[in-house]
Amino acid sequence: MSALETGDPSKAAASFIALVGTDMEGSHLLTNLATAAALSGDTAMAQKAAAKLPDGADALYSEGIALESDGEYDEARQKYEESIEKDPTHARAMFRLAHRHDTQGNDDRAIELYNRCITLNPTHANALQNLALLYEDHDRFQEAEGCYRKVLDADPTNVRARVGLKAVSYTHLRAHETAMNISYAVF
Repeated sequence: MSALETGDPSKAAASFIALVGTDMEGSHLLTNLATAAALSGDTAMAQKAAAKLPDGADALYSEGIALESDGEYDEARQKYEESIEKDPTHARAMFRLAHRHDTQGNDDRAIELYNRCITLNPTHANALQNLALLYEDHDRFQEAEGCYRKVLDADPTNVRARVGLKAVSYTHLRAHETAMNISYAVF
């Protein structure tokens, strides 16, 4: 994810708005503006930025994040699907689609999409961390640990990954001890 998605999206939106109408305006700026506005809860601004984009994957993604900001989750998911159909390498749409499936309990689809997302961007911290949590939920501790380690390799100061790695290591250890205790009880 970009800095606007991990920082203060309201401030990012204000910075992007200041550039609209300048020679800096383009698809990248408008997509960033739509994302920042949506993440800060300004659905109207997200929709306005999305409407200025030419037809294509960025426009569909931006429409999707505006819909998601407005609580229209199924419609947002459809826009993300359409965005990926137009551009199978659209990492932002891939992440948002994975997140939608994740929050709606479609774990298998979310895992597939997060994996595709990190194939596009191997250091996508939020995709790796969300994937790690899903792996933990399915007792796939080694895979979860691998995700956290990739985040920490890219950013050793990432607190969420540090905490996650400690938690998954502890949980994995406890599961192993429980299995060992059961096997001792059998013999």
